[in-house]
Amino acid sequence: GMAGLQTNFAVFTHARFGLDAAHNAILFSFLGLMAALTQGVLLRKLAPRMGEAKLAIYGAVVFGLGFIVIAESSALWMLYVAVALTALGFGLAGPALSGLVSRRAMAREQGVLLGTAQSVSSLTRVMGPVWAGLLFDKIGPAAPYWAGFGWTVLALWWSVQATRESK
Repeated sequence: GMAGLQTNFAVFTHARFGLDAAHNAILFSFLGLMAALTQGVLLRKLAPRMGEAKLAIYGAVVFGLGFIVIAESSALWMLYVAVALTALGFGLAGPALSGLVSRRAMAREQGVLLGTAQSVSSLTRVMGPVWAGLLFDKIGPAAPYWAGFGWTVLALWWSVQATRESK
């Protein structure tokens, strides 16, 4: 979902709102600022209090809400809300999921498991933009974000299952 957002967002904002490259640069700068604040400040405070399992779950919920707001946005201000939600959700869930993956493996298996997770992540960065582009062209501008929401629901389900099993 995030790979699709990153590569399709400028096309989406141009199609729906007529935004140019300069305004998209402002939106992406805002995304970067929100991500930096989430991972640099908020994550440090929330991780010890909530734990990785809750951060993964809550982060996925917030991330998914961001996709819904993008898909349904009818005013420019809604894009800023959506960008804040996606940055917050991804910034909380991503590191938490990585931590959960690393703790699920025995010490001698961690390298293989984390390497596999990185390989899958790389594959999503290749397939995500292709998927988002096809959905945008064939179904419509909001379709990649509804699909991103669907992928996020799948990740949320996986997170809930993985955290249940570890208790």
